[in-house]
Amino acid sequence: MMRQLFDAVLYCHSMGIVHRDLKPENLLLSTDHLKSTIKIADFGLACFTTPDAPLTLVAGTPGYIAPEVISGKPYDHKCDFWSLGVIMFLLLAGELPFAHEKQEELFALIRKGRYNFSQESWTHVSSEAKDLVRGLLTVKVSRRYGRE
Repeated sequence: MMRQLFDAVLYCHSMGIVHRDLKPENLLLSTDHLKSTIKIADFGLACFTTPDAPLTLVAGTPGYIAPEVISGKPYDHKCDFWSLGVIMFLLLAGELPFAHEKQEELFALIRKGRYNFSQESWTHVSSEAKDLVRGLLTVKVSRRYGRE
């Protein structure tokens, strides 16, 4: 499932499109008896960007938004990779890595980027999967996984 999402996001980025609102509610699952396909939906917050024109509008869904976006700093396509990390964490653990009822507290948690794999659900998750989540949920954008 995640591979299909990465492929779709990389394709969008190759076309200069940043989605900015990747979350489970914006993913569609199409199945037939042989194959399941994930499709990305709701490009309402998506925009075109170029390397010399960073984005500045704060846009996205609170639990999935990247720290650089909520900090008001210029950002780029790597905000989508953060969201993919949140989705992957959710799929593996059954809960979000950052959660709080108050949005300002949630944003403080996201800016710090602290989460853990201590829940029982992580005991059977491979170290490679955990490494991928760590690489995606990296606050420092230059160190975050993603295609340059």
